Amino acid sequence: MKKIILLFSCFTAIAFSNAQSDNIFLDLIGKADNSAEVTDFVKTYHLEMANNTHFISNSGVEVIFKDGLVNEINLYRGSKVYGDFEGSLPSGLKFGMSPEAVKNLLGKPSISYNSGYCEFTKDNRVISCWFEAGLLNQVVISAKGTP
Repeated sequence: MKKIILLFSCFTAIAFSNAQSDNIFLDLIGKADNSAEVTDFVKTYHLEMANNTHFISNSGVEVIFKDGLVNEINLYRGSKVYGDFEGSLPSGLKFGMSPEAVKNLLGKPSISYNSGYCEFTKDNRVISCWFEAGLLNQVVISAKGTP
């Protein structure tokens, strides 16, 4: 019985951890650059300051601040500049998905182009999906209304 409870606890912790990491990008939008969440995020993804509004890493993550708040997070696959993001993408997205698969997962986009590029609005956040050769290779999470 103890083994079953221990296994259940482990699976629950793993599931909670994965769900939490999936939403961290959405949750960080609008957070202050000096908040504990942003500080932890910067450390976790080894981000380095390019200037006071732009943090970058070679682990496929780029963060842009506006007025001291997280305004945009870019996650890359196969970028010569930023590298490859290896973590979980938000909202169940996975690199390598087709535009059709992304739309099936996230629903009707607010913006969609023939190139496959599409945007989805979720809780005052915008999830932008970029494709290369018909496969998802960049995800941008930004504040709604960002130019």
